Amino acid sequence: MNDNNVTQDSEYFNQARGFLSQWVLTPEQAMQNQSPRLVFSHVPKTGGTTLEAILAKNYRLSDVLHLNAPEFKRYPEILQLKKNPPRFICGHHPLHSPLYRHLSPAPLFHLTVVREPVSRVLSYYNYLRHKTDHPLHPQACDLDLVDFVESGASPELNNGQARRFSGYLHQSPPDDLSLFEMARDVLQDSFSLVGTTACFDETLLLLHHFLGFSDIFYQRRNQSPQSIKPEELNNHQRSVIGRYNQADAHLYRYAETRLNKLISEYISDTLIQKFCEANSQNHQWSGLI
Repeated sequence: MNDNNVTQDSEYFNQARGFLSQWVLTPEQAMQNQSPRLVFSHVPKTGGTTLEAILAKNYRLSDVLHLNAPEFKRYPEILQLKKNPPRFICGHHPLHSPLYRHLSPAPLFHLTVVREPVSRVLSYYNYLRHKTDHPLHPQACDLDLVDFVESGASPELNNGQARRFSGYLHQSPPDDLSLFEMARDVLQDSFSLVGTTACFDETLLLLHHFLGFSDIFYQRRNQSPQSIKPEELNNHQRSVIGRYNQADAHLYRYAETRLNKLISEYISDTLIQKFCEANSQNHQWSGLI
């Protein structure tokens, strides 16, 4: 990455932090706000495609904008081209995405989901091995999991989540501890809610509670075919992934702890059980809550 791009990423990151510090709502504030904008920063292989589809059902089509950071960088005027400002914006937008510098100054609910890094890296590898039109498909097919992780073929393999939240996705990151601390501060100060893939249903129920979404029934989308199943990973494979994702592991544990506190405070075990049962049976469940 050239110096100009590094400088631009740093500039966009700092602008995003400044903007979000002013306009991001806490969950409690969101309950008092009349339908705040929702911005979902989709981290790859965290269940985000399924979540985008669920959330979009709760908006009019004209109120939804799905666009990833590279496309937004090419077409930054798209927000102004829409007749009405979108109420739900989603896509792969790291904190140094140009999206944040084009949002109008108004309250918003900022959402993301993180995943335990070993399972996320494995899912990404499986995805690439079956995604024949992806540039990394040949390399993922030619290399075994360990060699692929060690190749550094993608920043997603090396603390990809922490790098997204600290502005280092496309440049060399600092040491793992500094990277974790930067990403942790962003999750704490710049997001309304950080869900986890492991607590996907609980995250949905929190969104219902805070934003009033009535339709969170779903079927999973974009699941990676499993060349290697999680239970088939050996200790060496787990160790290698872990070595390259120490900041992500710390970040995940931090997010998990914060999410569990919200779940304990706002969502009962009975409600979680009822929703899981109704969703697995393809039943509408709005009458249960």
